[in-house]
Amino acid sequence: MSFAMATYGDFEKAREGFRLLQRYQRQDGKIMHELTSSINEIGRESWEREFPYYFAAADSTPLYLIALDYYLTCSGDTAFIEKSRDSIERAFSHLLTADADGDGLIDNIDGHGWVEGGFLAENQTKAGHTTLYLASLWLESLESARDLFDILNEKNLSVQCDDLMAKIDINIFWDEEGGYFYHRKLPDGTFGKEKTVMGAIPLLFGQVNESVADRELLLLNSPEMTVPWGCRIISNKDKRYNATGYHEGSVWPLFTGWAALANFRYGHYDEGLSLTKKSLMLYDDFGLGYAPEVMNGDEPELLGCPHQGWSSSMAVLPALKGIAGIDTDATNKTINISPYMPDEWDFMRIRNVRCGDACFDLTLRREGDRIAHEIEGDTGEYEVRVSPR
Repeated sequence: MSFAMATYGDFEKAREGFRLLQRYQRQDGKIMHELTSSINEIGRESWEREFPYYFAAADSTPLYLIALDYYLTCSGDTAFIEKSRDSIERAFSHLLTADADGDGLIDNIDGHGWVEGGFLAENQTKAGHTTLYLASLWLESLESARDLFDILNEKNLSVQCDDLMAKIDINIFWDEEGGYFYHRKLPDGTFGKEKTVMGAIPLLFGQVNESVADRELLLLNSPEMTVPWGCRIISNKDKRYNATGYHEGSVWPLFTGWAALANFRYGHYDEGLSLTKKSLMLYDDFGLGYAPEVMNGDEPELLGCPHQGWSSSMAVLPALKGIAGIDTDATNKTINISPYMPDEWDFMRIRNVRCGDACFDLTLRREGDRIAHEIEGDTGEYEVRVSPR
């Protein structure tokens, strides 16, 4: 959720979330998967010892580093990064232990990578099993860790990140003939060839070229993956597809947000807009103002809880970064606004854009064949660039 918060400028709430993660970070540096509301009753030592599922995820730790770096970019808050030094270094050290077979990719032996069960999780706890999702996060987290170590003046660790990144090739997951990304790499070095929504992850991070992205988006935007209420986790053409299975065919607003960001990143604006609107319209369906956790892959019906934080954040984030086109960089004092206004839109207003200590409103109006803009508020020393798409 911190990605959405940092984008719209709620830096205080984002810091609160990071402090919670740091408070319950395991001694070896691993970030928790989830926290029980009964933690004060159970006690921390019993929690870690008797309930290991709370640290069962392999993706929490790389996501933590990615989120911290993104927070820094949006806020310019180097003081908080300095206070987080020990936590950052321990998280990085833990990730260095997660490559069990030495292939340069962190493994699911450290925990699940979003897929917790079902046929997509078969044998995933064996050394050498990893997923496209986890490999992409590892690559992005190394870039983020390098940026954080540069701020912390840890040059040796920064160089180590560069060395590790040089060993990673996301394209090993790419099926050139089929035109899509394999879901996972198996312990024997072969690949699980399931077609899943996880192909959106390297795209939203900008880790592939346009040709690869365009072909992957053909799959993600096709009826076998996308329905009017969002994106399925796996193609409905897979013989094991199960529309009501939690990780076997259901629709997640989270995944829909990933696919929307991937489309926007590679210039597929209409598709990105369509996917973002699918998620935003869910706020009227199951709980007013809430986005649900998971839905049936064949029918627009609720399967999980009606209010899920990651679903809400991944409806807000594509709206901010995709439709509004907000790209702030407080560390370099630049604010880029590249909104996407469909032909039928004549007006757009974005209020309370924050970047570091700057805060302003942006209004856009269609005037014939051009888009006029007006900025109101305090932009301080920041350079503001507005370039509608």
